[in-house]
Amino acid sequence: MNLLKETLQQLQDNNLNESDVLWCGSKQFGYFTWEDFKSLANIDYNNGYGSPEVAEDLMIATKEGFFKRREYDGSEWWEYITIPKKPEKYKKPTALTINQAIFNGLNVSCGWEDLVSLNCEYKLVSLNSEYKGE
Repeated sequence: MNLLKETLQQLQDNNLNESDVLWCGSKQFGYFTWEDFKSLANIDYNNGYGSPEVAEDLMIATKEGFFKRREYDGSEWWEYITIPKKPEKYKKPTALTINQAIFNGLNVSCGWEDLVSLNCEYKLVSLNSEYKGE
């Protein structure tokens, strides 16, 4: 796989072009320009299974999101993550964690819950009904 061709294709697949790129780089390394990226990216690499060859923390930022490297068992690719739009409705949460939800009297699992589940009134349980076996 050619890294530059793959990246250009991903830009196109996400209705973006080179002029939409703001910067490339990573949090720890720092940033560099799209031109810097292109000067190094016209290279073939093995994107199949094995170990990843492209820097795992490489990102390409745009106005609407960023490309991030993904990997599974050595197979690697770009994933485009868009900046989420602000939801229309405001709702103040009462819990962000499982323990907070349990403290608030919600019947939640031991994990893998979302904000709706951690803050949902229909999951309220009465301590009395729990002890009475209701």
